[in-house]
Amino acid sequence: MIFASYAYRVISNFVFLGLVYFTLNLLEKDEQRATVAILILVYAAMHAFSGLRSFYFFQRIERLEGETRRPMSLCSGMPARSNPISTSSSWRW
Repeated sequence: MIFASYAYRVISNFVFLGLVYFTLNLLEKDEQRATVAILILVYAAMHAFSGLRSFYFFQRIERLEGETRRPMSLCSGMPARSNPISTSSSWRW
């Protein structure tokens, strides 16, 4: 499945670059070429920003997973206590 995702990325990027190349060559006016080039740069910047944001997001998830694996007494700095609700002696009806 990983190889299929890599193949999809390579093919989609190749097709995108081919479309950009032929579009810029087929346009006759420089204003149209500049507009298309600016739109492509905006698309590339958004794609790069999305990739950087996903790395930051996954880093925060890994940090939260590490915090949940630690016992609560280590997180709060206080000694671990027994839960009074779980003991049967505290409940007298």
